[in-house]
Amino acid sequence: MKRTNPGLLCKLGLHKWKDYGDYIVITWSEPQIGSAETVPKSDAVHTKAKCLRCGIRKKRILTDNPDGTKSSIGWAPLSEEEYNQDVQEELEKQK
Repeated sequence: MKRTNPGLLCKLGLHKWKDYGDYIVITWSEPQIGSAETVPKSDAVHTKAKCLRCGIRKKRILTDNPDGTKSSIGWAPLSEEEYNQDVQEELEKQK
């Protein structure tokens, strides 16, 4: 449940994130030290995260790469509808 009065750490932006949601593989490129070339990297990550202290939730903003892979370009807050749906799913799992 989303808290209406978050604690001091969350107010300072020091959330305690827990990843959840679908598992996807994202790909990105990192520059190689001492060279103009980039090294492609990939990792399996969750699509959503929630703060265990204050209850806010966010989702990854995904984009398609030209080679068919996906990249994460940041985070966006969940809409009220998505938030309520996630909470309902959690309550059903607890039963």
